[in-house]
Amino acid sequence: MDERTAQFRRDAWRDLDTGWIITVELMSAVAVWMGIGWLLDRWVGTGPWLMVAGATLGFVLGMYLAWKRSSEASAAEEAKFAQR
Repeated sequence: MDERTAQFRRDAWRDLDTGWIITVELMSAVAVWMGIGWLLDRWVGTGPWLMVAGATLGFVLGMYLAWKRSSEASAAEEAKFAQR
């Protein structure tokens, strides 16, 4: 296997890792904030409204984290190609 093929494989695995990190961050943000909303609902005695608000907040924060991570990855990719 030549160096070019090895580099391609490393890049492919790094991109796959970045995709999984983004997916897990989004899912965990929703789960954590929905759980916090559920606990607050049980404590305050409201309906599922704080859980829904927590899920919405978790989704928004998760999307922000995904956007931030993907823009960091694309900036690193652009910097790599600018060196060539």
